[in-house]
Amino acid sequence: MSVAASDVMAVRTLAVGLFALVVCTSACGRREEPPPEAKDVPVLAKEQPELLKEPPSLMSADNSVVTDFEQRVRDFLKLREAAEGRVGSIPNGATPEQIVKRQHALGAEIAKQRAGAAPGAIFVPGMQTYIRNVV
Repeated sequence: MSVAASDVMAVRTLAVGLFALVVCTSACGRREEPPPEAKDVPVLAKEQPELLKEPPSLMSADNSVVTDFEQRVRDFLKLREAAEGRVGSIPNGATPEQIVKRQHALGAEIAKQRAGAAPGAIFVPGMQTYIRNVV
């Protein structure tokens, strides 16, 4: 057998092995399960009537919690815009290093402006609870 013929045999053997592996992994462990019978499907509305309740939405939330949150977000956005004005904009054709440097400077400026802020200053406990209920 020549070198070229042995190479062809090796490639064929490899191809057959890969094909067998693909077929086995795609077919192994998969069983077609019949759809459940109607009698086997639980009627959750009868067993758990709380599932029929309307999910919480912004309209059904305590209006003051949402309104206060929206105001805190607007205040933060104003603070961020002011910080962006002090830090400056990214020049056209900026290098990745310049972009990272500006991001760090912006973060430092916002942190300086919010030095007294505590965790949960924007997402107060009432809003945290509301979001958990929505999600």
